Amino acid sequence: MKKGDLAVVSPMVIAWPMMRMEWRRVNEQEAIIVRRIFAAFTKGETPGAIATALNHEVIPGLAGRPWAASTIRGHKARGTGILNNELYRGVLIWNRLGYHEKSETGNRQARRNPDTDWVTTDVPSPHIIEGPLWQAAKSRQQEIKLRYKRVSEGVQTSKESGARGVTASASNFYRLLICAQCGGDFAM
Repeated sequence: MKKGDLAVVSPMVIAWPMMRMEWRRVNEQEAIIVRRIFAAFTKGETPGAIATALNHEVIPGLAGRPWAASTIRGHKARGTGILNNELYRGVLIWNRLGYHEKSETGNRQARRNPDTDWVTTDVPSPHIIEGPLWQAAKSRQQEIKLRYKRVSEGVQTSKESGARGVTASASNFYRLLICAQCGGDFAM
């Protein structure tokens, strides 16, 4: 890749400083892989199955590493992962995340900035993913979110209980018998 090429699979694209748009060029070989990922996802394949297929075909992932489901799925709210990279549809977003240092460890932790702090710029054509394919992928992500809503709510409830010091019971009936008045658990 020469200087100025747009590495479409690389998350570093979003972190580059604001530069003149004419410096950006699509790497068509990588764009083909991105389009393939979107098409497979909208046809119902899971990110894990897509990653497995790419690895089976020995197509290198980010930095030459094997593909993983999380590389494709990413984190929707943070805008990470192939399926959430808005640059593929022609929107460049800066300041999505802020980095804060934890005083006790000195480690930096990424936190999502409020939407109002984001700086959004439309990137001129060519777009790697056109509108209908982007929307189909977003619709599928929403369907998956709704399908597993109760699971994610249960995980959240468990985290909140853990934060309050409540631990899970050893009984298999834990949370199956709940008081209709107060929502409390029945001890077995």
